[in-house]
Amino acid sequence: MTGKYLIAAVLLVLSFQVSAQKKEVVGIITSSENRDLLSGIVVWVKGSNQGLVTENDGYFDLTVSEGDTIEASSRFFKSKEIIVGSGWRYEIRLDENKEERTGFLGSKTPDTGEEFSAAKSVLNFGSKKKPAISEH
Repeated sequence: MTGKYLIAAVLLVLSFQVSAQKKEVVGIITSSENRDLLSGIVVWVKGSNQGLVTENDGYFDLTVSEGDTIEASSRFFKSKEIIVGSGWRYEIRLDENKEERTGFLGSKTPDTGEEFSAAKSVLNFGSKKKPAISEH
């Protein structure tokens, strides 16, 4: 009889530990340059399907466990990962991805230094003469 109570007690303790591991964390995503709040940043828990996109206030809230990795990423900012600790409030500061900001529009070709614009290239593509099609 004592063995049954011991097993029940162990299961009860384990169930409390499992439920206690999950917690709600909140935070904001800011620019490391000027601490502006960033919108349009994808924030997600790695290894899960839980995530969101920040709005104008840069705010996020996620349900996580200690040791989970939260990743924040965007096309115009370098991705950053943080490991969830015992805290529940986080500020993730992202560095600007300067290469992506300039992109290929308005850049210069490496060999000649001539200005290149993808939009200009697309517009000029349509102005080329089309080859004549002959029937056989």
